Amino acid sequence: MISEQSARTFCWASAIVGTAVYLVFFGASKDPFHLVYDVAAAPVVFAFIARTLVDLINRRRHGACVARGILLAPIIITFITSRFHIWNVSAHLTSVLCAMVGTMMARRSLPLIAAGVASAATVGYIRWFMYDAPSHARTWNTLLVVLIALIVAAAAELTVQVRRQSAYERARRSKRPTAPLSSPTAPAPPAGRGSSRPRRARSARR
Repeated sequence: MISEQSARTFCWASAIVGTAVYLVFFGASKDPFHLVYDVAAAPVVFAFIARTLVDLINRRRHGACVARGILLAPIIITFITSRFHIWNVSAHLTSVLCAMVGTMMARRSLPLIAAGVASAATVGYIRWFMYDAPSHARTWNTLLVVLIALIVAAAAELTVQVRRQSAYERARRSKRPTAPLSSPTAPAPPAGRGSSRPRRARSARR
């Protein structure tokens, strides 16, 4: 088990170090908008990945945790494929949207949710008005990918919750105390010869 303090330290370190490494090796700061584009997305996404990994280690069968683990798949896939231009999907927008929704599913604190919303709004604005105009094909493809990922994640979370509830009900029924069996009473001897009859108390003679 990873303590909460260690988890927070790991998330902060992942956000800072991950952003720095990304900007050095993958960031293409050709213009100020692209730099803002990278800086707005990287810290939130790396912190989300780190926190999801910690929660998967601590609670393997938690429904929301499994759903957020599924949301890591489109983040990783779109990042790899965007490097090779395999399909027309934005890795930045996919990642920040998955991170924002995953943070909401985990019911994190309001500042973390606000950071995810601000990151998604910034990246979405630059993607829509700066890089995808006028067709917006990449933005629409990204939204479709994120929608499919969210449906799969929500279905997985619901399945885990239903299974856990069923297991809880079975365990509760198995632990329910059963009524003790009543011991059979011995039948009274039949009246007749040989049967003992109560004697009447004789009145004392004076």
